[in-house]
Amino acid sequence: MKINSSNQSASTITVTVDLNIKAGFTGMMIVQMENGVEKGHYPLRSNEFTGSLESFLNAAGMAGYLVIPPAAQVTA
Repeated sequence: MKINSSNQSASTITVTVDLNIKAGFTGMMIVQMENGVEKGHYPLRSNEFTGSLESFLNAAGMAGYLVIPPAAQVTA
């Protein structure tokens, strides 16, 4: 780990991470860090994305789905 010496916040660091990916990979990755150390990584497929629950519900609504909270569902 190398401390960033630029004019940014003193808590900003530069971290070098070794990723095990296929040659020619282009895309997005999720990298899990713990205390400045990489704990794992996962390349996203072209049809995958990450987001909050709110963004998921938004995307589902835009795709035409109606998401009903469990408390609002009627049981038979």
